[in-house]
Amino acid sequence: MPLPQARIRTKPTVATVRLVVAGLVSVFAVACADPLPPTAPAPVDAPSARNRIARRTTPARLRFETRDGLLQAELPEFGGYSYDEAGNVHLYLTDTANAIRARALLGPAVAARRRSVHAQSPVGGRILVHRGAYRARDLFEWWDRVSMPLLSLPFVTYTDVDEASNRITVGIAREDWSAARAAVEARIAAYGVPAGAITLVRDGERTVIEQLAACDPSIGGSECVYPEYNGSMPGDANVAYADYGGDPTTDYDVDPRPLPQPGPSLYCSSLRARCRPVLGGQAIGFIFTDGFGRKGQLGCTVGFPVTDAAGRKAYVTAAHCSGRIGMTDGSRYYQSWGVDYADNFIGGELRDPVLGGACDDPDNPDPNVTLPCKWSDALLIAADTKAGWTLGWLYKPLGSGTAGLALGEYRLPNPSQWFQVVGTYVPTGSEWLDKIGPQSGWTYGLTQQTCADFKGTLTRAGLPDQIVVYRCQDRIATRASDGDSGSPVFFWRGSNLIDIAGLVVAKRVDSNGNAAGLVMSSMVNIQSDLGTLRLF
Repeated sequence: MPLPQARIRTKPTVATVRLVVAGLVSVFAVACADPLPPTAPAPVDAPSARNRIARRTTPARLRFETRDGLLQAELPEFGGYSYDEAGNVHLYLTDTANAIRARALLGPAVAARRRSVHAQSPVGGRILVHRGAYRARDLFEWWDRVSMPLLSLPFVTYTDVDEASNRITVGIAREDWSAARAAVEARIAAYGVPAGAITLVRDGERTVIEQLAACDPSIGGSECVYPEYNGSMPGDANVAYADYGGDPTTDYDVDPRPLPQPGPSLYCSSLRARCRPVLGGQAIGFIFTDGFGRKGQLGCTVGFPVTDAAGRKAYVTAAHCSGRIGMTDGSRYYQSWGVDYADNFIGGELRDPVLGGACDDPDNPDPNVTLPCKWSDALLIAADTKAGWTLGWLYKPLGSGTAGLALGEYRLPNPSQWFQVVGTYVPTGSEWLDKIGPQSGWTYGLTQQTCADFKGTLTRAGLPDQIVVYRCQDRIATRASDGDSGSPVFFWRGSNLIDIAGLVVAKRVDSNGNAAGLVMSSMVNIQSDLGTLRLF
């Protein structure tokens, strides 16, 4: 079955959308929320040794200013707003005398909010006004100033401007709760942030970044068994694991002509199978050298096909799905795993943004910031013509998705069906977003946090764990498993039409290792790192 002709005509650029940063924060496994004692707010513009990066243009600032710029300009008392699951809006004002005008200003954005296929409540609920203690702009500036210094403390797990409570929430590992309060108070005081603006939250979860390990005969294994999967993928003892040292912009056979639409004979059985064309949500592998110098293959997921600002055909996947994180090292990618590596080769690493450079001022480094960070966990793979690169489509699995944390469907129908990419989407909070990945399948869940900073642990065999902060990420209450890194996350309009929201960075797990959600890098962050991308 050929791909259907596009029914929506759009400009060949990423669609312009209303960028938003609010979200109703709904934290799993929270045992206690502990606000620090209120103090008089310090003016944002007051002199501070650590106020030097507060005004830099970043993805977080872009999302905040684009969404809230009008309300901030018209309402000095604006304190932020969030959506609840019923579609109602909770608006904070430090002075509620202008409540009627505030509702009038916010009303069009609420009415224009889209309704997902999965939504149970109507779009455009009531606007409920609450008295807030802090202005939204102050909360954002304080958070932007103190987030990385706080996350450099070993027991802080995330930070977030919580528009649902008119506070900054700071996640604390449960076992470190007793030691955390005094250290957090001391650090925020040093950065001029009022203690009353901070709420400490017991976080019984972890943000875990792992690839699916593949066993290879050359390092002592005979086959690779997928987690939660009854089949197996054989390794190949005859593969020559030579590090690629060429130039991916010239070494790959990138054909500038449009590729033909796939024909009926190109039926694909599942997101784990070898499928052409390579679209999105499919299992991919890359060659990896462990800490003992042994080579094997690890598995992730191809996110979606794109062209970059130079017009080059590429795929987006997770940046930690690379031999060396934060540098373009020429990693080679294959779809799917199997014995015929020559035919499975789909391209080489084209761009992997530097780790840590975007998070602090390189001319005035902060000694309290001790961890590397990234605005997105995304890299580009230069597409080889054997991949059958085709812009604007993702494979559509059987069914209509699985809600929450249960495993979804990864098998594909016969004849094949596709999602058509018609735009991009930035979460507003408490809306349903979908994800398709080869390991946990097609699932969906509510957005729980938007533009929050998460500290994650990257785990790889034979190497020490690496701690990385991913800034301004979105958290969704749905399943992700090892090997789903890079999976596309999207807003489902209905039929086969979708808007790409971002890609899977990490999974959230509880204290027993059970699934508790996923963390996503948004398209705003991805394009900040990789430049302008065309998705359709």
